[in-house]
Amino acid sequence: VYKRQEKIRASIGEIFYFKDRQVNIKPTLEPDIVTRVITLPDDTQMSPIVGEINYHLLPNLKVYSLAAWDPNTNITNNATVAVQYKRDSHHLINFGVNYIRGGDPEKYADPLSSRNDLYQPDASFVWSINKRITSFGYWNYNVSHGYTQRAFTGLQYDSCCWAFRITGGPVSY
Repeated sequence: VYKRQEKIRASIGEIFYFKDRQVNIKPTLEPDIVTRVITLPDDTQMSPIVGEINYHLLPNLKVYSLAAWDPNTNITNNATVAVQYKRDSHHLINFGVNYIRGGDPEKYADPLSSRNDLYQPDASFVWSINKRITSFGYWNYNVSHGYTQRAFTGLQYDSCCWAFRITGGPVSY
């Protein structure tokens, strides 16, 4: 039996503003907390251009990428490149790299400094051991500042009517 599968999918989009936006946000953060949010001035006429592409190299192996590029500043705001192996819905492995401009602000750094950018590889998996027991895990690392941001692994027992899950990971301070 021949099964049809999508080979490639791509999309691109941009928002065009016909008049200035009027948005008011009341600041609720304390003054000593530095935050960096990529925002557009109210009079900007175009949003960043966002694109996505998914390509199945093999029936079980997919590569995908997402990016947002701002034509107003000629800068990439964020991007992701990842590979996914999916044998079936119970056996899945992902590897990827993420970039977010201004995504990891340092308290005393210039808000426009590249020191605030976040570079982050990650890996995750879900792998059924048998019909009732599944292993899972996730890890990502902050390359910009040199530490594991999130990591956990665990096992799940699943019956017809209830599930028991145990999860563990490193403690961060």
